[in-house]
Amino acid sequence: MRNKIFILAFTITTASTFNLQAYEGTVTSTGQCGKNIGDCVYTIYSDRHVEITGTGAMKDFDTVSCSSCVQGRRVSGAPWSSATSINISGITSIGVHAFTGLSSIQSVTMSDSVKSMGAGVFRGASGLTSVTLSNQLTSIPSQAFLGTKSLQNLTIPSSVKSVDDAFGLSGVTNLVIPKGVTYVRELPAGTTFEEGSQLERLGYNALQYYTESTFDIPDTLQYIDTGGLGRNLTSIFLPENFIGFGYVGNTKVFGGMTKLEELYCPKNKEEMCRDNLQKSDLSSSLLKTYESKGGVYALTDSEGNTTYFDSYANLKGGTVCADTTLCQASFMAGDGTYCSTAQECAALIEADKNGDVLTSGGKRYASLEDLYAGNPMPSIEEIEQSDGSYKVYKDGVFIGYKNKRIYTVEEASKLSKPTGNTFRLRYK
Repeated sequence: MRNKIFILAFTITTASTFNLQAYEGTVTSTGQCGKNIGDCVYTIYSDRHVEITGTGAMKDFDTVSCSSCVQGRRVSGAPWSSATSINISGITSIGVHAFTGLSSIQSVTMSDSVKSMGAGVFRGASGLTSVTLSNQLTSIPSQAFLGTKSLQNLTIPSSVKSVDDAFGLSGVTNLVIPKGVTYVRELPAGTTFEEGSQLERLGYNALQYYTESTFDIPDTLQYIDTGGLGRNLTSIFLPENFIGFGYVGNTKVFGGMTKLEELYCPKNKEEMCRDNLQKSDLSSSLLKTYESKGGVYALTDSEGNTTYFDSYANLKGGTVCADTTLCQASFMAGDGTYCSTAQECAALIEADKNGDVLTSGGKRYASLEDLYAGNPMPSIEEIEQSDGSYKVYKDGVFIGYKNKRIYTVEEASKLSKPTGNTFRLRYK
């Protein structure tokens, strides 16, 4: 009996000690909600308001089947099952399934002492309309807001670094992802990213609830897991530093994306992008690749047509170069392969337009296409003979003689040799 009296007295003292916010109302019950005494203390008032205080972690809860609950599960053994409003302060974490299936809860406020929440914390809390999250949270856990259909607005603190599959079938829209978030697994419709976003990965099925036709992928994105893109998207632009796709089971990267019209892919990832389009039963004609040289971006479609842009922003925005020749020349001069300055490259471009022979690196080319392909024109050398004819060499190999009548190289190669070894050639 002495032990029981002691515990009761301690419990009452602890509850009053941690009920720091002087909420006015009649207390109906109080008790412990942590593993250790004082870690987590709840106080329930007659108006169904609950104060949860303490200095440690809230315990985790199990769930039981509930046919009338959204998502079909309800927290088991939680003393606040009839609460309408909850204020949380002092404790460091909220337990797994702490408020699962509690449709009576309308608002929850947590202080900055809370550093983490357990999975499914608000799952199926269909009456929830307002949540104020702690500014010390580092992640939004799996199923945290699953089925919170009455919750429309939510502010994610800047402290958060990752967002798991937390918003399925919720009412949340127009969510703003803080710039410090590097991983997201699930995004509701209308989601945008704060300027300066550091997002690195879109997780499995990240955009499964995303209904828009466009999605502005942050420039820092490096990985997309299969199913990470929305099926309504008509256009996808993969950023310059994109590395690759993550595969989950037998799912396809672009599976079910029948509305997709174009995929912009960095040139160095062309094979990977084409391969995944084909594996997803989509045409490789959707592919457009881009690369940068000399501060200019060249975008090439599946038919080989190239368009130039003078900045990455203009490439993404679709604003082409005002001076196409200058941009093309700057791009060609970017790595010095064909010409060393924009002026030299511009001369090659003009020569191609005029149908003239192009000279680059001591070799001659019939067109820019041949120049890019590395197909120079044959090198022809003539050595005059005593009878006025010429010995003709092609790329250093003797091919015949030249005198009065003129043939192209192709024509001459088809002729039977006339008297002696006389070939008559015409060449550029």
